[in-house]
Amino acid sequence: RGATCDHITGECRCSPGYTGAFCEDLCPPGKHGPQCEQRCPCQNGGVCHHVTGECSCPSGWMGTVCGQPCPEGRFGKNCSQECQCHNGGACDAATGQCHCSPGYTGERCQDECPVGTYGVRCAETCRCVNGGKCYHVSGTCLCEAGFSGEFCEARLCPEGLYGIKCDKRCPCHLDNTHSCHPMSGECGCKPGWSGLYCNETCSPGFYGEACQQICSCQNG
Repeated sequence: RGATCDHITGECRCSPGYTGAFCEDLCPPGKHGPQCEQRCPCQNGGVCHHVTGECSCPSGWMGTVCGQPCPEGRFGKNCSQECQCHNGGACDAATGQCHCSPGYTGERCQDECPVGTYGVRCAETCRCVNGGKCYHVSGTCLCEAGFSGEFCEARLCPEGLYGIKCDKRCPCHLDNTHSCHPMSGECGCKPGWSGLYCNETCSPGFYGEACQQICSCQNG
């Protein structure tokens, strides 16, 4: 390691970067150079070379003293890796993990929020009704024709009427119907009723919403 020995006392004179009675140790952390007297300049957890003082930066940092964070779109040791986040997702400068923009999810933010959810981490629940579609970013409702309002809750035609001019009378049997579509006039039946106009009871052996539940009665 280039250490020299005093010809009279035998005392070791260590090369830059080494210390100890026999020059067997590296400079302690934070020191470098001749007799380990120079202070390391590295910031943000950077480690300095025991001889030269050159900084080795941790993931997420760069520059001669590790004082610069990775520029946008880069991450890792010496910021040498390229982020893979899509749809405006931000990348963790140290690990490369993606932090997705509102409305997106997935390891690389490649997927839109599942239907019925929206927002940051897709944690918000959509509140659109009457078949309205929910925008995956903001939760804004896109209403079906015939409905309006923040959540598509308002029927454009008065009750009992439908059509572009609201001039057609709903054909549904009102007592058995919970909705008449304001554009098509299609009838939505109450539990226990079926048929185009909600004028038919469920088929034998079935009951309930849309007549889809199976009766469990026995012996007749």
